[in-house]
Amino acid sequence: MRPTIRTVALLLGATLALTAARLSKSRTLGVYVAGEGSAASISRLLVDGTAPQPVDQLYGCGAIVQDGAALTLVDARLSGNRAVGLFVTGEGARASAMGVLVDDTLPQVGDGRFGRAIEIHSGELALT
Repeated sequence: MRPTIRTVALLLGATLALTAARLSKSRTLGVYVAGEGSAASISRLLVDGTAPQPVDQLYGCGAIVQDGAALTLVDARLSGNRAVGLFVTGEGARASAMGVLVDDTLPQVGDGRFGRAIEIHSGELALT
């Protein structure tokens, strides 16, 4: 079976409540929440082994929240992903992480850059 490009993608004000899931070996992004009003509340989650996008071998991130969106993670693990495990970027992007483990994040295949557990650009992240 061919992996999906983004396992969970919320755009244009979409919302999601998800409990007890594994998102494994996706391509490009594991969880993607973007745009004003988009929000995800996810608990008991494992995102592992996200592969880069085929065209240039970049990305492979565990979770990205951007541009006015919100993400809440509770009791989650982002493991063995590429580039960034949890990335918060863009004006108004917000993430909250409670009981979250981010480990074994690898650099991007295409250019060898990054390999960061968490990265924040003009957004906010609350860790507990």
